[in-house]
Formats: sequence, structure tokens, C-alpha cells
Amino acid sequence: AVKFFYDGFGLYAKQSDAVRTGKKTYMTCCERDLEEEWIYDACRVPRTFHSWFQITNLHVWLLTVRFRALPPPHGKYILQAFVDFFFQDIEDRLRALLGPRISERTITSYMKEYRDLWNGSQLALDIGLVGGDWELAGAIWRNLFDAKGWDLGGKESDKSQIAETSSRQPSLSPLNAHDLVEEPRLPQTVDMPQNIYTLVAYLRHELKRLEEVSDEDIILKGDTGPWGPMNEAQGRDSVNQGSISPKEFERWRKFTDEIGKYR
Repeated sequence: AVKFFYDGFGLYAKQSDAVRTGKKTYMTCCERDLEEEWIYDACRVPRTFHSWFQITNLHVWLLTVRFRALPPPHGKYILQAFVDFFFQDIEDRLRALLGPRISERTITSYMKEYRDLWNGSQLALDIGLVGGDWELAGAIWRNLFDAKGWDLGGKESDKSQIAETSSRQPSLSPLNAHDLVEEPRLPQTVDMPQNIYTLVAYLRHELKRLEEVSDEDIILKGDTGPWGPMNEAQGRDSVNQGSISPKEFERWRKFTDEIGKYR
């Protein structure tokens, strides 16, 4: 009985530590859009709730990859707490944005859509992680840039206009009617490839940096190190410029339909 008590106490202690680590690490992600004005100014991403979600989600994915590599059971507990804080923050921000009179049914609908977006984007980014950088770039383009500039059928938009696609932000997104700061600014297609290249290099660089952070620092201190500047990664040679192999292309084709359900 005594052994069972101490084993149980140890389990709860690990879970409690995981909650603190999950909260501390998530706090480094949730304000990245404010720390990186480049994403709004150079990439011309609109300052909306949906954009905040996508920028934060990129960093959530980066830490998710690192937490999955932690020894059990720490990785499982920390990752669960980390994701819980992410979705609690989404709900809190939605409620603050939409006001106290918003119905619970509406909040539930928004949360379901953002959960589906999160699932789809995590799948797409994971494919990019193990596949080529062209797959990772595609995930960034579909999510952060809403697949603008080229429709999903592969037809270039006429007269350099931004093509509207079915992979835009959720139909129920409150930011369709409520902008946080300003009217959305459409990204220029001529600059978009370079911006996507920069973001791919940033993700690759941060994945490498997080790999070098010790498990002890994450588990005991909740320390994943400082994020690097998003717009300075393009000169670090972090992008694999190899050609697309037939095997990679076939794998990408098989996953296209599944990814398209979400983004």
C-alpha cells in the first residue's frame, strides 16, 4: 500500500510538472506574431485572429516535434498540457474578441473548426518534416498564405490577381466580420516565393536548434531556448534544394486528398 501511494504520488508530480512546463513553453509561442512584425509588414499577412492562429500554430508544431522525442512518460504529459494551453488560449481570445453575449454554440463551432485546422496543419507539416522542403513550403503556403496566388487546380490567377480558393480560413471564423487591427492586405505574388522560402529555412533552423536542447532542460526547467528571428533564416542554408524524386512526388500525391480536407 505504501509503495502504491508513493508510485501514485510520483505520477501526479510528473503530471503537475508537465503542466508547468506546458504553460511556460506555450507562453513563448503565443506572442510570436507581435515579436515578428516582418510577417505582417514584408509578407503582408493580414492582422487577424486567423493569422495569429497560423503563426502561433507554426511554433506549436515546432515544439510538438521536440516534445514527441522526450522520454516517456514526460513527453506525453508535457505535450498534452502544451496543446491544452494552446486551445484554452484560442477560446479565451475568441470570447474576448466576440464579447460576452456570444453563444456557447457559436464558440463550440469556432473551436471545432480551429481544431480541424490544427489537425490538418499538423499532418501537412509532419509530411514536410520527413519529406522534401517543397512539401513543407506547400504546407506554409496553404495555411499561412491561404493558398493565394494560385488556385488548387493549378491555374494561375488572371491579371496577377489573387486567386480565391476553397482553402481559406474557416467559414465561421469571427474575423470574417471582425478584424483585429486593420483591413486584410493581400500578399504580392511576386514576393511570396521568397517569403515562403524564408519561412521554410526558419522552420528547419529552429528544428535543428530544438534538437540540441537537452531533455533535462525541457523537463526540469521548461526551457526550450530563445526563438531566432524569422526573417534572418534565409542565409543559413537550412533548405534542402534537391530535386523532387518520383517517390516523393507519389507520396505527396497520395496525401493530397487527405490534406485538402483541412487546408
